[in-house]
Amino acid sequence: MLVGREQIVSSEMKWKRIHSAMLGKGVQEDPSQLLNKWESVLGHYKKVKNWNNRSRIEPYTSLSKADRKLNALPLEFPEHWQDILESFYGNRSSITPPCMAESMPRASSLDRRSPPTDDGDDGGFDSTTNPTV
Repeated sequence: MLVGREQIVSSEMKWKRIHSAMLGKGVQEDPSQLLNKWESVLGHYKKVKNWNNRSRIEPYTSLSKADRKLNALPLEFPEHWQDILESFYGNRSSITPPCMAESMPRASSLDRRSPPTDDGDDGGFDSTTNPTV
C-alpha cells in the first residue's frame, strides 16, 4: 500500500528489513532481539529526556553514575545517542511509528516502537560503541 510517496509496511516486515541491514553490518541478532534492544534504547532515551525536562539543576550528562542509579536512570546513555534520537523525535508528544493502517492499535495502547529507519539507514548508531543497555 502506498501513502504519498512512502510505503506502509507491517512491523514484522520492518524488523525483517532492519535485521537484513544489520546482518550486513555484522550484527548477528535476530529481529526479536533487535526489537528488544530498540525498545530498551528508546526507554532509556525517554527516561533521560524526562529527567532533563524536569531537572532544572543538573542535566543527565553531569550526573555521577551513583546519582543516575539513585534516580533510576540508565547508568550509561551516550550524549550522541540523545542527539540522534532528539533530532528524529524532537518535541513530539508521543513516539508512534508508521505501521500498517489496518493493524494499528489506538495510540494509547501501543507498546511496541520502531526505530527511525525505512530507508536502510541505521540512524547513526555504531554497533562498535553501543553500551550495554
